[in-house]
Amino acid sequence: MQTIDFKDFARIDLRVGTIKEVQRFDNARKPSYKIWVNLGEEMGLKKSSAQLTSVYNPEELIGQQVVCVCNLKPRQIADFMSEILITGFDTKEGVVITTVERPVPDGSRLY
Repeated sequence: MQTIDFKDFARIDLRVGTIKEVQRFDNARKPSYKIWVNLGEEMGLKKSSAQLTSVYNPEELIGQQVVCVCNLKPRQIADFMSEILITGFDTKEGVVITTVERPVPDGSRLY
């Protein structure tokens, strides 16, 4: 594994946000959802495409706080612009979202 300096890690803007809306993403090549995440007053509502369909149904994602990478370049996925990356861990069942162990204000930064 390659190591990085702390200054490299500090360049990654990781923030928590609350999932507000989830729609099936039928135009994506792999089964995915279109997800809207509230990242607080500073960042507002951001969109993400996420391959979470094998682990979660849309209803159980609404209201979940998730950890997001917020400073990646936006990425066009089919007819949808993904603005953030919702982080998660790959498991045998599929991707499990990264969340917080208790509620924190939307937009809070991970250090």
